[in-house]
Amino acid sequence: MNRNRLMHGWHISGHVLVGAGAFFAMSCKGAETQRPAASTSAAVQAPRPERKDSCETQPSYINVAACAPPTDVAAGADLNQAATFAWQEFISLNWPAVKQTFTSGTRGQLDANARLDAINDKNGTTPTWMTYRHKIEVFPGGGNKDGVKPYNYDDKPQYIYDSTKVGGDGTIPLCDGGDPQNLKDTEGALFLNADEATQIGQNSMFAGVVEAAKVDPNDPAASQIVFMVKANPIYVKYVQQTGWFTGIPSDIETKTKQYVQDNKKDPEAGSTDLVSLPLNTILTKSAWRRAVPGDEQTHLVRPLRRYKLNGSNYCYAVNYYTLVALHIIQKTNSAPQFIYASFEAADNILTQDGQRAEDDSGRITSQGQPARYPAITSVPATGWNKASRQKITAASDVCTPGSSLYYENNPKNKNIPQAKVCVRARLSPIPQTIIRANDAAHQALDSYAEQNGSPKSVLRYYKLVNVQHVPATKEAMAEYTGGGGVEPATYYMANMVLETSQVLQHFSGGFAGNPDPNSSNDPADGTITDYAYGGDTPQVGPNLSVNGTNYLMGGCMGCHGQAQKEGGGFSFALDGIAKGFSAKPEYPRGPGNQNGFDDFAARWQRRR
Repeated sequence: MNRNRLMHGWHISGHVLVGAGAFFAMSCKGAETQRPAASTSAAVQAPRPERKDSCETQPSYINVAACAPPTDVAAGADLNQAATFAWQEFISLNWPAVKQTFTSGTRGQLDANARLDAINDKNGTTPTWMTYRHKIEVFPGGGNKDGVKPYNYDDKPQYIYDSTKVGGDGTIPLCDGGDPQNLKDTEGALFLNADEATQIGQNSMFAGVVEAAKVDPNDPAASQIVFMVKANPIYVKYVQQTGWFTGIPSDIETKTKQYVQDNKKDPEAGSTDLVSLPLNTILTKSAWRRAVPGDEQTHLVRPLRRYKLNGSNYCYAVNYYTLVALHIIQKTNSAPQFIYASFEAADNILTQDGQRAEDDSGRITSQGQPARYPAITSVPATGWNKASRQKITAASDVCTPGSSLYYENNPKNKNIPQAKVCVRARLSPIPQTIIRANDAAHQALDSYAEQNGSPKSVLRYYKLVNVQHVPATKEAMAEYTGGGGVEPATYYMANMVLETSQVLQHFSGGFAGNPDPNSSNDPADGTITDYAYGGDTPQVGPNLSVNGTNYLMGGCMGCHGQAQKEGGGFSFALDGIAKGFSAKPEYPRGPGNQNGFDDFAARWQRRR
């Protein structure tokens, strides 16, 4: 048996992925006026696929079965093959986990005997990735040198922050009245610890659909989207083997930065003399909003804990939340810079009156919607200093969210518009190649349900937004138009609820400002630039080094390249733990109440 094969099941062969792609390329040509989701699946009339009985480490087809995550894409893979890899990751990581007994071999382990629909119910089996270690479990004590020591991967979750920041022993108690549905002892509340409430300190994100449904009107932060980061056993084992659970030693970080600069690549995977995470390290970042009636039919809904601050005392509350986005990044042999895959709930983008802007696969269904309201205008930076910073302005129109997503920027970033901004379309629409891959994945999931006589999986109501598996570059200040070998939407890959603002949806280069975390002179202000800081003349600042070449990359890959440049092996959690990045949880404050934001420079540069 293939070493990755864990269960025989019905799965869809490469013929469906290619066949469905050909079908949609033919049927949609010249008529991309976008069908609603309900008609999409009915239109697919691909031939019944052949059956296969093996998992593939480099997937050539979408296989709905209990397979371990794929380990790489094939050499020279195109975007279609990368999308197949991404969907295989998504299905594998969301497969039901084994019963969590907190004994060896349970956390991060899928159940070969389970059916996929076991995850559908809000109190159902926990998907495998949710049992991964939370970043504060990887770095207990939040970087406090006197904090607790690491514990076994499979132990029951403990969320221990820096006691000097949150008080007591670093653990945070349940709020008075914070568990109205008695959920604190459920698996969801144990494993899902949403301790981030902003998009890396840039902005706070809100779900108008929660406000429209009047969910928990007594909670001012009910509509705020919250986030969490998790890591697979390979990542955790590396951190524990190196002893870097309180941060990378400064001499090793310095040597790693120099190695990347000199060699234009990362050190050998798994190095403990320098920072380089092992192959098949997987990290996830997820986004969640409060559940509204009807969510459970088409979304993953789970009990989740998030934080509050009462005076100077932290506490946590528990309620049902809905998964609205999932980033999956994996380091592979062909992609030492990681492969970045981003998924969203199919109905994230709504008009003011609650109409969907895209169908299940990503075709635009609500034409003429402005991407941002009020409209945002951006003029790129022409250098590194204050006088040459990126200039972002907003029109005078007023955003009335209704059911739409909206965001509020960090008020300490004076160069970023402070008006409430409604989000009703993507800056970069989902590419046709990805849309066709989504069609094929949804068909595969539906065929699995039909063959097993089971309900449809809620996973078929999620869509791949894009996947970055190869780097690209561009000229400083220039708009990327496709000359680097990938489509513009792939170069600027961004998730609508993980990277929502103008800056994050169109990211390239790095954040402007003095990179020295110990300096208060010319700090970061939330704008971006393609130029390196300092010197007499602006120098193009590459943000990614792969296999002997420097790149000025965009999107998720370009952003994580910042952590590579800082000697953190593409991991912001590892790079930032000694600098207080996870010392205390962020707590949602609700709309119109963003003045409690940490300074962006402190958040981005990971200062205490």
